[in-house]
Amino acid sequence: MVDTDYGAMYAAYRPAHDNLNYWRFAQFLFPCYVMIPTYVLGLQVLARAWVPMDDEHLLFFGMTARSRRPAPNPARGGALPARTGLEKLPQSTDWYGRFRLVANARNDYLIDREWQRSRGDYTGIAGVPTQDQAITESMGPIYDRGSEHLGTSDVMVIRVRRRLIQAARALVEGRRYHATGGRSSRGVPRALRWLLPARGRGLARSNRRPASSVRRASGA
Repeated sequence: MVDTDYGAMYAAYRPAHDNLNYWRFAQFLFPCYVMIPTYVLGLQVLARAWVPMDDEHLLFFGMTARSRRPAPNPARGGALPARTGLEKLPQSTDWYGRFRLVANARNDYLIDREWQRSRGDYTGIAGVPTQDQAITESMGPIYDRGSEHLGTSDVMVIRVRRRLIQAARALVEGRRYHATGGRSSRGVPRALRWLLPARGRGLARSNRRPASSVRRASGA
């Protein structure tokens, strides 16, 4: 976990095949952008934005760069659904009448119990963004964070919230917020030198797992 000029970044790993570790990286970029981990590093570049409209509504934007080659789509078993989960309702003229999904809380996000039962998908809801929306909206429009019980795998959530609160306070007080405390982000802690590709310190070499036991990073 490191602070950056633009927000924050985390990396975590877990044991994979062929004596390798699977690394995943995620970025938070001020004020509301996220670059999520992808299936195979380097094959996809995805960015998402959650743009507030008011205290209880937002617009979600998904952006992707053209892949150098198609990313694999490993099936988790069972037949794929006939829909993507991103089908939209007809547009209307009110403020909240655009880009609304057909799958929503009023119809249980069109959950398919048979698809779920046959292990087609653990949630039974088509589309990862729709699954995320179902979980998020199930907490209600405004959630009391005092009821949360965050753990070690939530360190990125904790860090990003802290950065946002600091930035908001600086704005209220008329101060300029320095995301890295005024320091250049080019300095990387020695413990994270594997992030730098120079002189053979690339990811491929770092991915090699020693024969001894592996210490797992939180947030994998």
